[in-house]
Amino acid sequence: AGRIMVTDGPSSEDILAAYEALDEEFYSINNAYAIASLFSSMDTSDEYYSSEEELLAEKSSELQVLGTKLEIDIYESEHRDVVFYDWTEEDFAYLRIAEKLYDDEYVALNTRLEGITTEYWNAQTDTTVAYRGVEYTRDELDELNIDSETYYTLLNEYYRNLNAVAGQLYLELIGIEKRIAEKAGFDNYAEFAYEFEYERDYTVEDAAELSAAVKKYCVDELESLYNGLTNPERLGLQTAFNGTNQLEKRREYIEEYVHEISPDMVEAYNYLVEYQLSVLTDSPVSRAGAYTTFMPTYDIPFIYIQEGGGFYDVTTFIHEFGHFYSNYMGGRETAYQMSLDIKEICSQANELLFLPYYGKYYKPDTYTGVVKYQMINALSSLIEGCLYDEFQQYVFSHDLKTVEEINEAFCEISRSYGMGDDYYYVDLDYVWVDVLHNFEVPMYYISYATSVVPALQIMELSLTDRQKAIGVYNDIVTSDPELSFSQVVADAGLGDPFDAQTIADVVNAIVDYTGVGSHVSVP
Repeated sequence: AGRIMVTDGPSSEDILAAYEALDEEFYSINNAYAIASLFSSMDTSDEYYSSEEELLAEKSSELQVLGTKLEIDIYESEHRDVVFYDWTEEDFAYLRIAEKLYDDEYVALNTRLEGITTEYWNAQTDTTVAYRGVEYTRDELDELNIDSETYYTLLNEYYRNLNAVAGQLYLELIGIEKRIAEKAGFDNYAEFAYEFEYERDYTVEDAAELSAAVKKYCVDELESLYNGLTNPERLGLQTAFNGTNQLEKRREYIEEYVHEISPDMVEAYNYLVEYQLSVLTDSPVSRAGAYTTFMPTYDIPFIYIQEGGGFYDVTTFIHEFGHFYSNYMGGRETAYQMSLDIKEICSQANELLFLPYYGKYYKPDTYTGVVKYQMINALSSLIEGCLYDEFQQYVFSHDLKTVEEINEAFCEISRSYGMGDDYYYVDLDYVWVDVLHNFEVPMYYISYATSVVPALQIMELSLTDRQKAIGVYNDIVTSDPELSFSQVVADAGLGDPFDAQTIADVVNAIVDYTGVGSHVSVP
């Protein structure tokens, strides 16, 4: 069809109109995929929706192939300047990579990746551990009335069993992603993912500099925060982590918060509530985690959360609502064009700006415990964002043959970030299989690190000038989605996330905010 359009005599303007109309075809299949994914998330045992999800992923890949062929035809025709009137040199370079990548082999490879993701999710819910002659899933294990020592012993066995299954899937995934990068003309998958899949404006070398600064300045403060929780704060956190229906109980504070941030956030929140654009579930067959998807046919975002109870549900909603807010404000352009790193500022800064509201309904010790816990989370995002990026760069650049080799690589890298054998409740070897991003969106995790740095700077500003901080946040939410991450951060007047001094500054801000730890300085 593409060749007929280009060569059989229509005007450039006619071709432009037909080309732009094709967007709706892509939006339609993306819309259907979003819906299928939601239903599959609500019930991972529903084979109909999991198969629909895989089928739609395959059809989306086929459309990418056809669309790329069409664009190449137009690019090589006399209609290029009219049809691609707003394309940049970067857009044309991207097209040339896509030309090498998108073909029938790519469709097959991408379809298998979708299958691996489904099998991984099934492994999460189907893996069992034996206790007194009975097999228990992870959710069933959590419901057992057993002592803590027995529970953690069984939990470790569960993750050992999951590691054996998921590890084999990951070995296959590594090979597929390497082949995809090779087809696109890249020497390694990490560089391909940074440049082509995520279109980042920073490099793996920049990420390495950030990782070095994080190892040097952040690890000790994280340990200090863990050790700095007082007994009353720990008891308060235990209370905060319990309780059901927390979002409904804290609704008045959430509504007060959105009114403080902006009339636009109020509008977005009311829209979500009026049209019920969220799924909150605690079903044992629901997919773990939370995410915000976008339905382009209807031009609406939608939130999915598997509830865990207590404080977690509130902070998770606030995080996801940051994504909802930005997508509501920017629509399709934001959903499909905004830098991933900027999107994560929208969510992580929203969490940090909400912090004072916990003080409105928790007792003082619980509130200070929550503040420290959120600072632990923020530093963990920074450290683990770098950790998992380094881990994935390693596995994609080495010829690993066994799951044990993957486990060994993760252990060594995790220890280099201060997250060793005593940091987790299960054996260090198995921890990485519980991070879904390794399987669903490889090389994504660095964006949690890069984005939490500006988010922490916004939080620091809020402690002395809250209205200015809110203004900076709203400026980022409504920024031009075509601007790069670095440009948006600079325009907001925030420090460079890849500068060691910026990392030291946010650590010092956490020290000042919590009264825990020691200031750091850059030589």
